[in-house]
Amino acid sequence: MKILGEILSVQRFKSNILTYMALFIGISLLLISVQLYIDTYAVMSNKQIKNDKYEYLVINKNITNDMMGDNSKSLFSAQEIGEFEKLVTVKKIGFIESNQFPIEASNFGDLAFSTQLFFESIPDEYLDVSLESFRWHPGSKTIPVILSQDFLNLYNFGFALSQGLPQLSEETVKAISFNLEIARTENYVAEVVGFSQRYSSVIVPAEFMHYANTKFGTHKAENHSRIILQTEEADNPELVKFIHDRNYSTQNEKIKWSKIKTIMNVVFASSGFIGIFILVLCVMILVLFLNLSIAKSASKLQLLSLLGYQTATLQKKFINGLFFSFLLIVLLALITTLFCKFYLAVLLASFQISISKVISWQILVILIVLLMAIYYLFWIKSKKIIQHYIA
Repeated sequence: MKILGEILSVQRFKSNILTYMALFIGISLLLISVQLYIDTYAVMSNKQIKNDKYEYLVINKNITNDMMGDNSKSLFSAQEIGEFEKLVTVKKIGFIESNQFPIEASNFGDLAFSTQLFFESIPDEYLDVSLESFRWHPGSKTIPVILSQDFLNLYNFGFALSQGLPQLSEETVKAISFNLEIARTENYVAEVVGFSQRYSSVIVPAEFMHYANTKFGTHKAENHSRIILQTEEADNPELVKFIHDRNYSTQNEKIKWSKIKTIMNVVFASSGFIGIFILVLCVMILVLFLNLSIAKSASKLQLLSLLGYQTATLQKKFINGLFFSFLLIVLLALITTLFCKFYLAVLLASFQISISKVISWQILVILIVLLMAIYYLFWIKSKKIIQHYIA
């Protein structure tokens, strides 16, 4: 075993210190880039604060001068709907149905008003309020209505203050009913049953909309001017590009992260690429050093082979020392990544953003795969060279 120790003595740490330092930097850059990408994606997707698994985008076409005078140009065709369905990020598509008849709403008393109104109906699964009281049956003269939270805010903090009118709470509005004249032929009573933060509209049950459009509608439209996309990632760059390229419009606040996410992806990808590049170069240098070490010990290898030592035994003596050094560097890179992760979690906590203080499981998977790949590479290369010298 003494002569095997002499073979190991050619693998000195000092002779490769610069390679090991570069290797540490490369692995650290790679791991930190992956960890930052995972954390940034989670924060931008608001996964830790979302109450709903999905997000909802209301899509309509931007009105241009060429479209004015022809309302049919604002409708989505079956082909355009099909293009949305092909997008991987889109889970479901809902259709918003608008009234095709005139509506006049009025009320008397201290809050007297009379105004033209519009209705829209939205499939129940896309609504963000309780549906317990949001039901209508043919023959009923009471129509439940869901108002946009924005409408109430505009009244309270805009119109009411400027006109000296009383501001209204949600409970007060729900207690107030108002009269509806549908198509100038039938009268109904509307009652507010909820407020939506997702849609800026006056929403009625789909059952009533279908009934009224069938009975009072001035035209029959098979297509729709507004649709709802159900997606897990509203600011997905592919989806945002698709919407912009086709001159569609949606809620800008829900897709505002798209450009930032794209830039961050480029930054992290560049950093990860640099880390991989450094890692590959350093591994190549280590493999070259392994080759030189074996070449210098060619005569000793021939002697050991004559003494009965197997190729696998000789390989282990060459590989173990080098791989142990590589393993230490990987552990140091992992500790560095963990420190950076902890510091980032503490920093973001001061901005009321919560992320885990431990590294992601993807990092451990990368390290395991990396170690297995490097050991396999060392084993294959050393076996080939040793067999060449002892043949």
